[in-house]
Amino acid sequence: MSNLNFNYFFRINLSKFIPFLLILATFVSISPFVNAFSPIKGNLIFLFVAVSILLIKKTYLKVSKVSCIAFVLIFLTSLIPTLYWQQPKLLILCSYWVLSIFIVTSLNKKNYLDFIKSSSILLLVTIIGAIFGTIYALLGGHAILDFPNPDGRLSQLFITTLTNFQVGNFIRPSGFFDEPGALSFFICFVAACRHQISANKFRTWMLLVLGLITTSVAHLLYVFFHLIEEFKHNKNINIVLIFSTTIICSIFFIFYFYSPLQSVGLFFIDRFSNGNLGGDRSETFTNALGYLDFKTFLFGINGDCAVRLVDCGDRGYLVVISNPLTPIVEWGIFLAWPYYLSLFYLLFKVLRSSNFIALGMFLLLLQRPYTMNIGYSLMIVISFFVLHNAKSFDSKS
Repeated sequence: MSNLNFNYFFRINLSKFIPFLLILATFVSISPFVNAFSPIKGNLIFLFVAVSILLIKKTYLKVSKVSCIAFVLIFLTSLIPTLYWQQPKLLILCSYWVLSIFIVTSLNKKNYLDFIKSSSILLLVTIIGAIFGTIYALLGGHAILDFPNPDGRLSQLFITTLTNFQVGNFIRPSGFFDEPGALSFFICFVAACRHQISANKFRTWMLLVLGLITTSVAHLLYVFFHLIEEFKHNKNINIVLIFSTTIICSIFFIFYFYSPLQSVGLFFIDRFSNGNLGGDRSETFTNALGYLDFKTFLFGINGDCAVRLVDCGDRGYLVVISNPLTPIVEWGIFLAWPYYLSLFYLLFKVLRSSNFIALGMFLLLLQRPYTMNIGYSLMIVISFFVLHNAKSFDSKS
């Protein structure tokens, strides 16, 4: 076998591992299991995956224009707050987002389809485990393991699912993620990708409906917009909406009046009636708004806080996490612009083509502004690429 044929054979076989590598970078790297028990932390896993994929694809021989532009823009804009705060680590704050773009622009259509199919199977198994673990807890089962999440909150293992929320026998399952909202986020983004590639609708709806076990209000809103997108051109859309509303109301009725499930129903209804998209976002948004001035808009509130050298709480700052103002308050516009560019892109898709899937993704990003976070960054960039190139995909996986 010639050297050329050997290289071709070697590259083709290694390409089969790309879906597995992408799952490592998106899902495994952010699992609290990795943070608590693995000697190799999530950021190193992400870096290993990025380098591996780029080597397999031999991207170092030809870098895409999009990757080059993203790298140059991030470097130049990051220099400004770096010099202002005299904090060199600010230069690499957006590295996950840049690496995600390098990875995504090196993939081919088959890589995307294989990843979406594999992640769908993984998430479906995870949701089934979450349902089993929730039932186990409702029946009086106790956690068999507990350990701290990266943010310091306690994570508990109920046989087949983690959770960081328990009231009596009721838990909100999070699968292998740090919190229920994270599980919901990835389910919704994978479902969005499945819709764009015309994947099997039944399997997509299995993910979305079973994902309601997270009791995430943002999840319910995304499901609603996903439903509208699928039937918006159907002449029977009114019947579909009436039917789905009836089903949802019936589920609420059962949970509200059936004693064993009443605590779950009351909790979910309370979250929805308070207009709270998961957690106390209104308070953190108000806190962030209070810090927003011209200086903060440009450079953020504190350079050391931005790179987590110190705890902002120890410096006397109020909590500003997980709301649309978080990136600009923590980092300033010179570092946060990729997040707001993402929001503007989704709004553009909504306004240009009445894309309700994009609207659902937009709402999810409002509550989880994690464009530059490990794991999330790659999932977001993949979904954006699939959304942008939806017409080139045709799958019934």
